[in-house]
Amino acid sequence: RPRVDNTSEFCRQFATPFEYLPSIEELTSALFRPFNLKIPLSPILYRKCNIFRQNFPISDYFTDKDSFEKAQFKAEIICFPEEISNWCNVALQGSEVGSSEFSRICDWDNLLRNPTGVCRNRFRSNYMWITDRKIDSSITLAGLRSDYWECLKSVLVFKGEEKPTNDGLNDAKFELISKMKAWNRCLFGDLKYIFAYAAGGSRIQFYTIDPSFNLHIISDIYNIRNLEDRVKVLVNIFNIHRIIRSMEPFLPDFVVTLAPVGVKRKPRTELEVKIAIRCILDALVALHELGYVHRDIRWDNILQLNDYSWILIDLECAGVDGESVHFDLKGWAPEAIETKVYTTKADVYMVGRLLRRVFITFSEEARAFERATTEFRLTAQEARQHSWLSDIRDYTK
Repeated sequence: RPRVDNTSEFCRQFATPFEYLPSIEELTSALFRPFNLKIPLSPILYRKCNIFRQNFPISDYFTDKDSFEKAQFKAEIICFPEEISNWCNVALQGSEVGSSEFSRICDWDNLLRNPTGVCRNRFRSNYMWITDRKIDSSITLAGLRSDYWECLKSVLVFKGEEKPTNDGLNDAKFELISKMKAWNRCLFGDLKYIFAYAAGGSRIQFYTIDPSFNLHIISDIYNIRNLEDRVKVLVNIFNIHRIIRSMEPFLPDFVVTLAPVGVKRKPRTELEVKIAIRCILDALVALHELGYVHRDIRWDNILQLNDYSWILIDLECAGVDGESVHFDLKGWAPEAIETKVYTTKADVYMVGRLLRRVFITFSEEARAFERATTEFRLTAQEARQHSWLSDIRDYTK
């Protein structure tokens, strides 16, 4: 008989929102609510899971593929949720985790992100549901961003902090709160909590965070090297996403998305690079005179306003000149990385590195500017007076 992948319809039926938003006290049991439909697993994997059925009701959530198909013996076409079934098989089988953080992230994603991603893409929601992971190594201040987050209608509803080793679980748990700065009703509406998880190596635990930044434990600490615990994590994460769907009525009614005015693109000619560099140095001279440093100068943070005007944006990483830093250092001047002290001249070093990030054949004078700003420690004013920029002054007036 022919088969069709009915994952879309299956997800809409199995992952329905809860009838009401559970209280924090109710969440521990709510995370184990049976699914509306059972997800089919490979027969071999289901038999392995069935071994611990006396400790955990596996049949409330999953079934084996053969039984799932036999239940449709009268149907002319077999409907099988191929995509979500495959992702759940991958999630529960796990993967070999080596010594690299990347392999650990892959295992976390296979269990926490990918199976629910199949559902997120198919939920009938009035709002956009987006997810992201901190993988952009070019972000200088990556240490202040959550390792994983999900937003519904531009509202943070789920976040995670991760450490590669088991003894890092407490550090990950601490960062769930330390990286949050404000809970404003304009941002979170009438939400009573958001979901969170901390992961340390093979250990994972779920929490909620309330408006007073109290962290509430809503699950045991799971060891995902253990199949039974992997099953529990998968059940919990599916139900967390069902509960998130129940949050929709509590989200803010009106959200204005703010963004800088300008075009984000890299220069295409040496002249454009010169104009952009001169504009950035003008901004740095003013910033440095006030005693501040930018600390994140890269093309992603530079916008073009018109042919002769470029602006430096994103002061997320800005700080006081000469201040000690205690977060991840990426792309900074060697002495800033070594001493953990960032100065105005380290900003100029980052300006020089901009030339290495555009695919243009530069003149020798441009290369001289790059060497001067990266090999020597110039002030922004000294860099602005370099001969390579001498013919740009009229353009930027």
